[in-house]
Amino acid sequence: MSEQSKLDTGGEIEIPTEQNNIYWFLRFLGASDLGSFAKKEPDATQRLGKELGDALDDDMSLKEARGIIDEVILGTVNEFHHGSRTKRYSSTEDLVEAIDYRIESLQDLRDLQLACEFIVKTTHQLGAAPEFDDDAMEVIVIDTLFNEDRTQYQPENAYDALKDVDEEGTVLQAGGQNRALVPYVQELIEKSDVDGQNERARLIAAVTQEYERRAGNKRKSDAGGVLETALNLVFDAFGVPVTGEPRHHGDFEIDNMLITDGATIGFSCKRTLRERFRQSLTREAEIDIDEVWFVPLEDDDISEEKILDIQKDGSRVYISRDTYTWEEYGDDPELHALRPGDQFLNDLAQFTGIELQTEVN
Repeated sequence: MSEQSKLDTGGEIEIPTEQNNIYWFLRFLGASDLGSFAKKEPDATQRLGKELGDALDDDMSLKEARGIIDEVILGTVNEFHHGSRTKRYSSTEDLVEAIDYRIESLQDLRDLQLACEFIVKTTHQLGAAPEFDDDAMEVIVIDTLFNEDRTQYQPENAYDALKDVDEEGTVLQAGGQNRALVPYVQELIEKSDVDGQNERARLIAAVTQEYERRAGNKRKSDAGGVLETALNLVFDAFGVPVTGEPRHHGDFEIDNMLITDGATIGFSCKRTLRERFRQSLTREAEIDIDEVWFVPLEDDDISEEKILDIQKDGSRVYISRDTYTWEEYGDDPELHALRPGDQFLNDLAQFTGIELQTEVN
């Protein structure tokens, strides 16, 4: 069955109403809340796909074939550890239940077979994409900090260096992930044992959607580490004696710290401010930090209320002058905790009394 969808051009396309179970099985096999089975048990995942393929070739009944799923998946994970039922086994039971709910026909088994094969390949393809390493970050940071004749570092360029690392890192990583996807799609197009154009189209749609979902998640998760490294590179360039290591405090993190005789400052450089910043404000005394200086690279979620919360705590937030937030609040004397990003290092030097080393070694 299908329903008609009007396009702006006046044309019509048919949108299938049935679910693409290849996609959902890919999601289930990789889902962390279902035990990350394909990641932790790639051999068992491939074995499940092979046994399902053999069952389909042998015209095994749907009921018998479903038993293979339980046997392979649940049989791979230990149910008990030191007499207690494991959390992972419970998650794996949820995985089996989610898969079983969607299996109503032999075609669904075929979809699961394909998902088992390609969830492992998807992981391999993502792993083959280039990483944004420390050397590449250092080149970007140094190039941005240089003055025109490349003889000195300019403190006012520090915030731009962080933004450049974030933006160029995203381009490099996303571009690399896309390049790794091209031969993968070509393999899907040429796959000889796919039954007809419809199954091939469903397979390509499912695999590429899941690939991009996981690729996007990887870019987001990597961004935090990238910005931690970039911030440390900026401090190193100017000889700022920070601790050089992030500190985790439960559900929030301080990316770096500067400890002086007068005060201890924690730095948090993220893409956005997010709600989690409030947790750091309420726990500063607990973690021996006098102030937190927030350095978000985007201003989408910065409000007057958040600025005031930061200000009441004696902390501050640095943003680009080229943002709506700065245009709206930058000249407001009542919001002195909002500071321009290009003054980040100069403010730090003035506040702590340290001397910034601007000469190129």
